Amino acid sequence: MGKEFHFYDKIKSSKWLFLGVYVELNVRRFIMIKTDYYQNLLKRTCMRNNISPRRVRFENIEDLVVIHVKNQLKEGVDLESFKILNFILQTVVHFDIKFNEQLYYYPGGNRLDRVAVTIEKDDYVLLIKKIEEGDV
Repeated sequence: MGKEFHFYDKIKSSKWLFLGVYVELNVRRFIMIKTDYYQNLLKRTCMRNNISPRRVRFENIEDLVVIHVKNQLKEGVDLESFKILNFILQTVVHFDIKFNEQLYYYPGGNRLDRVAVTIEKDDYVLLIKKIEEGDV
């Protein structure tokens, strides 16, 4: 097999012509993650516990990684969402990673829509490296 070409490894910053406008790409702001071991671990844990892996959604926003867990119960928190949140908290706290939790409610009521766990991207990359090296 040939060696993989990683564009982000070759340059520090570059200017690109996009729709007639020069756009400067600062590559240091992008952290290239080859394999997201934590996302794979979380999705496989959901499948093993007969929980739909579509309930967990990962989102990258600038320097943050946001993990959304969808609640499907009309009143309270369903057990499957609680299991997913428990697993996330056990793994994140075990590696001493700072995080924030935010609850999203439907407007005009007390019904919980989803829970978002926010982790800084640097800490998330450190978490992936620890999982990759087997420092569990």
